[in-house]
Amino acid sequence: MIATLRVETITYENISRIYKKAFNKALQNKEKSQELMEMLQDFMENNIDD
Repeated sequence: MIATLRVETITYENISRIYKKAFNKALQNKEKSQELMEMLQDFMENNIDD
C-alpha cells in the first residue's frame, strides 16, 4: 500500500510539472491556449471511462 501511494505521488508530481509548463506556454498566445484547451477536452472525452 505504501508503495502504491508513493507511485501515485510521483505520478501526480510529474503530471503537475508537465501541466504547469504547458499552461505557461499556452498563456503566450491565443493559438497555443486554444490548442491546449482542445487537447485537454479531447483527452477528457476520449478517456471518460478509464
